[in-house]
Amino acid sequence: MMDKSSVPGALKHEVARDPRRVHWMELFFDLVFVAFVGQLARGIHGDPGWAEFGTFVLLFFPAWWAWVNIVSVVNLLPGLSSRALGVAMLAAMAAASIMAAAAPGAFGERAWAFSLANAAIRVVLLILWLYQHRENSAEFPWRIWIYNGGTAVLWLLSASLPLHIAVVLWATAIVVEIGMMALSARLWPDRGIAGINIEHASERLGLFVIIVLGESIFTIVTEVSDDWARAQACSVRSDSSWLPCSAGHSSNTARGQSRQGSSDCRPGPISPGSFRPRCSCRFFWFWG
Repeated sequence: MMDKSSVPGALKHEVARDPRRVHWMELFFDLVFVAFVGQLARGIHGDPGWAEFGTFVLLFFPAWWAWVNIVSVVNLLPGLSSRALGVAMLAAMAAASIMAAAAPGAFGERAWAFSLANAAIRVVLLILWLYQHRENSAEFPWRIWIYNGGTAVLWLLSASLPLHIAVVLWATAIVVEIGMMALSARLWPDRGIAGINIEHASERLGLFVIIVLGESIFTIVTEVSDDWARAQACSVRSDSSWLPCSAGHSSNTARGQSRQGSSDCRPGPISPGSFRPRCSCRFFWFWG
């Protein structure tokens, strides 16, 4: 008698993806998230102060928290089909793209767009977490409704309010999410990590690091291209400056001089108006 598992039609309900491996749509979403971080990083170029760093943290945290939730819920849904995963990632990518575009003006005329994007990505998370809860528990998911539903409402309301009130709602949404996570970890310490797929999580993190490194290389190349004259000066003086800079740093450290004195890296007698290769010296000082 033929086994049912050998019938081609019996395979139509099987999962079309390996839950232990990272799906390419997940990497696509990571790429959009890295673009968002790159947009935020523009605000701390140059000589940023506490206000600039505070702005970066306030805008970065809700997006980073959403990314952590996306990674977690996909990891905890091994039965999610490729089609459903693709739809969820496309929706999350659309929201993250709007966040990235609105980030430079999030405390200005683009605040409404930043708010709507955060609300949208939390609606995506609400659907995914409810789906995950339905497969694993018969209890009413009140925590999920507060954690993602309540915060989505706060973000949505902030889109139509003045900026000084909207920022308060943003901070409130962040506090609610952190508080709910802390409460869940205290009351149900094993529920959140019981079904974590270590293989998928480690691969996802490793590939995300690769994407970040790739974006960093792209940024370096772009900066060198935009400031080609300075980069060329570094290259021309490389043979006569990099080695003395490294040696100068070692001797300065041995003599107990200050870091500022060693980071100047004055390679030999240089006239006050000549170029000093600070970028090269600091690069080699950092890498040792």
